Amino acid sequence: MTTSNTNARNFLKLRAYLLFFFLFTITAFLFVANSGVTATKNELCESLNVQQALAQEIKSAEQVYKNIQVFKGIPASDLEPTMAFISGSLGVKCNYCHVNPFAKDNQFPFLP
Repeated sequence: MTTSNTNARNFLKLRAYLLFFFLFTITAFLFVANSGVTATKNELCESLNVQQALAQEIKSAEQVYKNIQVFKGIPASDLEPTMAFISGSLGVKCNYCHVNPFAKDNQFPFLP
């Protein structure tokens, strides 16, 4: 085959792939759009009410744990992952900074 025939064939293959991709994308979009999965106004309001109720139930770290000095105001659910990140980053275990039980934790004299 000549170079011009190879280039033309490659061009036609590319156009065929792009056409297939375009048609597949349009078909998938139409299928999803017509799947009937929609939320009514009542469902959206109910979801919003549930989210607001959950937001009210979130307690801060100092409401759940005793002797919180640095992480005041963060959600209690974020405290343990934060501390795990810090200990992992430093390469030490919890008892490097804290004594057990944590309520009697006064190992840091520089904190107020």
